[in-house]
Amino acid sequence: MGAVRNAEDVISPSISIAQGALVTSTVTGAAVDLTQVDQALIIFNYGVITDGTFTPSITTSSTSGGTYAADTVSGTLTAGTSAADETLVAVTYNKDSGKDFVKAVLTVTDSPATGGFVSATVIPFKNGLRP
Repeated sequence: MGAVRNAEDVISPSISIAQGALVTSTVTGAAVDLTQVDQALIIFNYGVITDGTFTPSITTSSTSGGTYAADTVSGTLTAGTSAADETLVAVTYNKDSGKDFVKAVLTVTDSPATGGFVSATVIPFKNGLRP
């Protein structure tokens, strides 16, 4: 029998990397609090990318203002490029490491002159339930 979905089981999405800004250098998003949940769906949204390579990753910490370190996700973190833009990359972070705060990160390489429009959204959810 499948899990029952309730509005209370999925917490409101949070923007980690805001939409609308033209990105030309590495950006680390805002911390998202996952203390009330078990997992999070992290969506990297690649808009128009003119040049550069945008490699997504996540960092986690035990506290909001603590030291953040790279962590693993379930799924493939595909880089955004001018040949692979206007797409979404979705991965799941499981709190196996016990870290309650997550940040989306886009590492930009290839010295873009123009860059691209990219963003990241974190959707927290309770174990066994996906938004």
